[in-house]
Amino acid sequence: MSVGGPTPACRLSSTTGRSPGTWPEPLQQALFLSCGLTLGLNAYGHGSTHGRSVTGASPDYENHGRKTQASGFVKLGWDAGPWHLVADGQVRWAKFRYEGDVGPGSADWTFFNPKLGARYDVSPALSVFASVGRSTREPTRSDLLLGEDNATVPHDFDAVEPERVTDVEAGVNWKTGTLTLAANLYAMEFRNEIALTGELSEIGLPLRRNVGQSYRRGIELDASWQAAPWLRAVATLNASHNRIGEWTQFYDVYDADGNWTGSTSRTYTDVSPLLTPGLVANAGVDVTPVPGVTVGVRGRYVSRSYLDNTGNDAFVTPRFFNLNAVLALGLEKLVKVGRPQLKIEVHNVLDNRAMFPSGYAYVYVTREAGGETLGGVSYYYPLATTSVVAMLDLGF
Repeated sequence: MSVGGPTPACRLSSTTGRSPGTWPEPLQQALFLSCGLTLGLNAYGHGSTHGRSVTGASPDYENHGRKTQASGFVKLGWDAGPWHLVADGQVRWAKFRYEGDVGPGSADWTFFNPKLGARYDVSPALSVFASVGRSTREPTRSDLLLGEDNATVPHDFDAVEPERVTDVEAGVNWKTGTLTLAANLYAMEFRNEIALTGELSEIGLPLRRNVGQSYRRGIELDASWQAAPWLRAVATLNASHNRIGEWTQFYDVYDADGNWTGSTSRTYTDVSPLLTPGLVANAGVDVTPVPGVTVGVRGRYVSRSYLDNTGNDAFVTPRFFNLNAVLALGLEKLVKVGRPQLKIEVHNVLDNRAMFPSGYAYVYVTREAGGETLGGVSYYYPLATTSVVAMLDLGF
């Protein structure tokens, strides 16, 4: 629910008695600001019942959860000649309560998320910008229950702390009649990041826990070129350097005969987060040979990423390239209602069978007379082989 909205343009008033219209133009731009104020309130509640049963039998278990949250924000913007400034702040409260065979348990959180940003128009075609902001999020139900759907032991709902990230960005935009270019540097500095461990719970839910300090830093590039009325090209690139300051990994331990003997841990420093490729690039071309017919291709390259947070080169997702094609046909001449369009997409045109954007690794320790060795198995979630999808958009 939004309350209010942008205010009418507001002006700084003169206390000198001098008419603003007689002041020099640069001074007018510096003193007389257009501004807008937006307020918002939001409240939300959600209840769920989880259970497992076999038809005709009594339920194995049943539990209940309820999530309530409320937030409010204030956003203020100023326009002063070539300067465009914005500031906003959000206060958010959330509470989760669980009732089941073990419990009940509950946790609540209150966050303040501020942001400041500025853009300066160097010329009609060129602008630069910068922003800094902080956001916070609470752990999920699965985090609080350590991957269980039905709690079998009492859980400490404060064990997984909220995640906080400070995001600093700076960039430049350049736009002409046919070409748009943008570059953006970013640094996302995390505290208590709720990070994937690469493990799955007994029911297959991803497990996560806090990381003291970590970051994602990189550059984003975007380009769009309307080379001709019938030809358009787009490209994006994200190159990043991502690190976890310190990570403790837990391993099952087996003897030389394959018998489980317990568990152990090892601590790693300055390692790459799992499933975080350092380079992702996209490029595409659309051709419209006749009005109402567009043919396009899209290519995507993803560099390799690790399957756990230890930087072990033996457990990675390989880099891959994917190519998709699309044909869009306008049907306005056949159907006079709306803006109907038939779109046919061919995914994975090259039938690449080694595209693994996600996965996990089971790594273990084997203890023998000569010492300890690491071994394990990589598991992947592959993208589909060549497939065709047809969609009809009526355009209402």
